[in-house]
Order: sequence, then structure tokens, then C-alpha cells
Amino acid sequence: MMQFEPRDFHTSTPRKGAENRAYPTLNQKRYPEQNPKFSENLKPEKKENRSTLTCYGCGKPGYIKAKCPSCTPREKSSANSITLYTCHASASPTALLDIRIGDIHGRVYADTGATRSIAGELMFNSLRERGVDFQKMKVTMALADGSRTTMEAYTAPVSIDIEGRTVPIEMLALPKAKGNQTLLGTDFLEKSGIVLDLKNKRWYFSDKPHHKICFKEDLDVNLLQAAVSIIANSCHLREDEGTPLTPEQREKMSYLLEKFDSIFKPGGDPTPYAEHHINTEKHPPVSEPPYRMTPMKKELLRKEIEDLLEKDVIEECESAYGAPVVFILKPEGKTRLCIDYRKLNEITVPDSYPLPRMDDLLQSAKHTTFMSTIDLKSGYHQINVHPADRDKIAFVCPFGTFLFKRMPFGLRNAPATFQRLMDMFCRNLPAMTYLDDIIVLSPTFDQHLLDLETVFLKLKDYKLRANSSKCHFACSSVKYLGLWISHVELTSTLIKYQRFRKFHLLEM
Repeated sequence: MMQFEPRDFHTSTPRKGAENRAYPTLNQKRYPEQNPKFSENLKPEKKENRSTLTCYGCGKPGYIKAKCPSCTPREKSSANSITLYTCHASASPTALLDIRIGDIHGRVYADTGATRSIAGELMFNSLRERGVDFQKMKVTMALADGSRTTMEAYTAPVSIDIEGRTVPIEMLALPKAKGNQTLLGTDFLEKSGIVLDLKNKRWYFSDKPHHKICFKEDLDVNLLQAAVSIIANSCHLREDEGTPLTPEQREKMSYLLEKFDSIFKPGGDPTPYAEHHINTEKHPPVSEPPYRMTPMKKELLRKEIEDLLEKDVIEECESAYGAPVVFILKPEGKTRLCIDYRKLNEITVPDSYPLPRMDDLLQSAKHTTFMSTIDLKSGYHQINVHPADRDKIAFVCPFGTFLFKRMPFGLRNAPATFQRLMDMFCRNLPAMTYLDDIIVLSPTFDQHLLDLETVFLKLKDYKLRANSSKCHFACSSVKYLGLWISHVELTSTLIKYQRFRKFHLLEM
């Protein structure tokens, strides 16, 4: 019978050579300092082997940027110390507001990253031309990247008008920052009580939280590249216009446009010289349910309705009438809100007032050296609808029922109402018109100035406003009713296209 020698399982003898291995025992894992070989491995590297520490902001040795005294913004305690988000258009802030300083109207950025309000180059020059006394001073700027710089600046007290509220503010100007933008800083936002809702692209006064105002449309890309965000005049002579003019003539034309700057301003009351009526006799109300819309179109509709409500063009209502909403794609890629008034038009008594024949207009358009075209801004919306007929033009949409206070597009007799107004407007004027397109033609420059001034005076009297972006002044050739008119010939891109298309169809 085999006998086993008893062993103590609670003790173990390490194998030969195990004590020289680098692997730790259980206790050495828990307490590594007991293992001399592991202690050697845990020794830190010598400082001589490390690269020299430098601040990546300014390059100062021995500091990281977060603790570098040169790059860390100091506490803002000095009265002439300002903090700016940026002075250039590349920042692309989203909050665009319309303001007025005296007779200067402009669209500026509200910048929560700037502690002080800054007058851009164009605003600064415009204020100085109007006698605003700027005092010279030195300011230290702390920019968003932590760097600081001292530069020459000017400051002056101004009063900024925004949505019927006047806010006195000390405005800074940086003359060496060429082409910089006008910014409304936190000093203005706090003093005026303006609250920015960046998510919904709206703003409101803190004491009127229910009256929300949408941010204005972004500036033109070319204008942003030029880094000018304040528009002193609503209309001016563009570089591609007035090609036959001398510098002296261009100056005279620019002066005339500045003199009648008010007719190019948006908003304002409707004209008192016309009112639209809708005669449905005794026909009962007609209505249709709203059309289906994609989420994208719903969002476009919501913004459009908010804009029309703000401009006092529409209002909410309860009505037995109701027409659905449709969106029309405009040539420049934008959308236009239209109402499907076909059922209402079927029961409307027609107004047989004639529109001008385009061939007669073009026959009368003498080929002269100086030509200007004036396009009215949302012309239909400048005419009131008679209060008794507003109920009939109600429209329905996912956001409720609304009616137009001003004349909308799509009504049966709207062109007749508008053309009747324009024919009355053009009586005894050196101009011709087809709906909202006005053309002025003159044989000499001096006569053209007189003709334009006569037209501008009557526009002001009729309270009609023009769309500056679609107006062209003192040109040698203009596009009118789809045709190019010059002092030597009359051409049509449409006719050329039709001839080209017919030629290729015959070839096939």
C-alpha cells in the first residue's frame, strides 16, 4: 500500500530562480514599492530628456496657453478696455437688426461677444459727415483668441432708434479697422432690454416678451465679402449703372437718389389713392380645406406669416370664406406665398379695366441715351382692401385662418385695380408703366435728372415705395418687360431663344 507524505498547502516554496524574475508576486502587485525592479521601472524620466515647454498662443517658454500671463484675459476693470467677438465679416453672426441713427438707416449685427457697441467704417464716416463729435482715445482690445492689442479709437454718444424705442449709447469707432462692421454689443442689448432668441431667429424686448420680431435677412454675399454691414442710403448708383456718365454726372445722380431716399425705405402706410373692392353680389361664401404641406414648406409658411403679421399686411380672423395656400418658386430661387383664390374668382364680378398693350408701350419707348427703370416694392401690398371685403379673401393653413388687409396676388381684379392706380399716377408724367414696372427715358442727362425728380416727387405723394435692388438709373440700355432697350436697338432674349429652338426642331 502506497503512503503519501503530508504537505502543508498553506505554504509554498518558490521555484529555483523565481526570485530573480521581474514578475511580481501577489503582494508585490498590491504593494509595488516592495518590488525593487518595479520601483526602478517607475522612476520618472530626467527633465533633461524633455522638450522645452512653450505657449502655443504667443510662444513664451515655460507656460501652456491656459496659464500664460500674456494670453490669459485679465479682469475687465479699465473703462477704456473692450472685448470684441470679431471685427470682420467672417464671424457671420446670425442676429441682424434694423436700426436708425438720425437720418441714417442701417442693418447691423447684434453681437453678444462684444461688450461695447462698435460703429463700422461706413457708419463712422456717415456720423462724422452729419456733425457727430467723436473724441479720440486709446483702447485695449481682448479678442476671442485671448490676444490683446492697444489701438486708437474714437467715441461719441448717439441715440439709436429701434422698433419705436430710442436708446442712448456710447459708440466706439475703430478708424484703422478698414471695412469693419457695425456691431451692437452687450452694453446696448442690456440697456435696451433686447433678448435674442437665436434658435428661432427672433428677438424681443424683455418688457414685451409676446411681441417677437424676426431677424432680418442676411446681407448679400458680395456685400459680406466687402465687409460692410451698414447701409447708410437705401438706394445708390451702382458701379454697373450710369456707364455713359462722367464723374460729375454720377455725383449729381447719387445726390438725387440720396435726396429721395425715403421712397426706397421698406414699410409705410398704403397709398390713399386706391382701394380694392370684391363684388360677389349675393353669392354664398366659398371655402376649401388647406392643402397638405411638407415639414420644410410648413416652416417656410410659418416664417412668411410671421413676416406678414409684423408688416401689418395680414391679421388673424374668423371667416366663412377660406382659400388654401400654395408656394410659387420665383426665378431667383426664392418662394412666394400665393393663395388659391380660384373659387372666389369664379363668383367675383369682373372688372374690365384694360392693361396696356406691351407692343404699344415698346413702340412708344423711344431709343434714348438715358434710361431708368423703377420697380415698386411688393406693389400689390401697397393698396388697401376695402374693410367690408377683407372677410372674402381669408385663407386657411395649418397655423389658422388669416385675412389680407392689403391687396394680395391671385385675385381676379387685382391687376385692373393696380393698373388703374398706375395710369392715374403716370398722368402728365414723363414716364410709362406696365403694372409695377415704370420706365423713364430722356434725351439728355439734365432732362433725365428733371424727369426722375418729377417721378420721385409723385411717388412720395402717392406713398408708393420702390425696390432699390431692382431699380436701374441712367443706363445706356435697360431690360423692360423681358426686352432689352438700348439707344440703338430693341432686342429680345425670348425671341432669340424661340428662333434657336425652332431651328433645332427643324434639323431634327
